[in-house]
Amino acid sequence: MPRLSISKRSRLIAIFYHYDLERTHKKYERLFELAEEEEIFISKQHASKIMVKWFNTKSFSNFSRINGCTKITNHQLNLLNRAVYHNRDLTAKKLKFMFNLDVSVRSVQRYINIMGWVKIKTKYCQAISLKNKKERIVFSKMFKNLKDTFHNSIFIDESTVQATRNAHKMWHKLYAN
Repeated sequence: MPRLSISKRSRLIAIFYHYDLERTHKKYERLFELAEEEEIFISKQHASKIMVKWFNTKSFSNFSRINGCTKITNHQLNLLNRAVYHNRDLTAKKLKFMFNLDVSVRSVQRYINIMGWVKIKTKYCQAISLKNKKERIVFSKMFKNLKDTFHNSIFIDESTVQATRNAHKMWHKLYAN
């Protein structure tokens, strides 16, 4: 069932007070019947939720939102953006636990996508990653000291070969032209 407009919600509250339903026994059932007569199509549960919200907050409109984001603050969005910018290999799950966010992993992915980042499978990996940088330096210094000329070696032009079917995913920023 679609959401009620603000005007229909206010009409529902007006019906509630006009017919003095707060003193009746089955007030929400009667409100449901009167709403149907006024061509406001709503379930009994939804009518009761609107009225409970009215009694608690004296408001029937939607709660205010911070820049359209109801779950993450602007500060947290900036932290996510900086973290992804500095380390493109981070997953949404790691980001969630890194910043102790009280949202689902899918929500973190959505917010990162809203900021313009897209997770793309790489077709190749970088030649030097943080993981194997030390091993490459030790390897090159060792063979430099041994004065090896690498005549019996095959080199691949600054790329690594992917031996498995799962591709590495990295965040990339989409820029508007």
